[in-house]
Amino acid sequence: MYAIELGTEKSDKFRIWIKGEAAVLMKDGEFNYSELRKNELDMEQVRSMLRQQSIFSIDEVKDLILEPGGKFSVNKYKKQGSVTPEMLGLKPLDDPVTYLLVDKGDLEEKMLERMGKSENWLREQLENRGYPPLEKLLYVEWCPEKGFSVKTKLDDKIQRDKLN
Repeated sequence: MYAIELGTEKSDKFRIWIKGEAAVLMKDGEFNYSELRKNELDMEQVRSMLRQQSIFSIDEVKDLILEPGGKFSVNKYKKQGSVTPEMLGLKPLDDPVTYLLVDKGDLEEKMLERMGKSENWLREQLENRGYPPLEKLLYVEWCPEKGFSVKTKLDDKIQRDKLN
């Protein structure tokens, strides 16, 4: 095994012979028919692989590469891509850190400790918001930016409460 890795590092021809080489199947929206034939691919196989990447029309694809491992790498036309927040002039925030404080009805004391909070703090916060006692809660998550997310043992509905 070591000899093979060493050989693939030292020789491009040996690496290509062992690991294979990427095949450019489409460039700038035009198929390379000889590469399709060489790799024994028909159009339905290509369409199937594209659908697995949520691409449902070949018209969306600018460049298509068959990687040595058999997977496709796709470069879509920008007009076909998803709209990003940056395109709309927005500056999205990163997802905030959340803390699991109650899991399956059990208080996560180490998490409270890590946050510098106490069980009394948690009980007071939940009581002030009208939630039942800890013993009746299935799940409590807290995020400094979003507040509490609480699920009781009595219902299937997650309740969100913004911390003010």
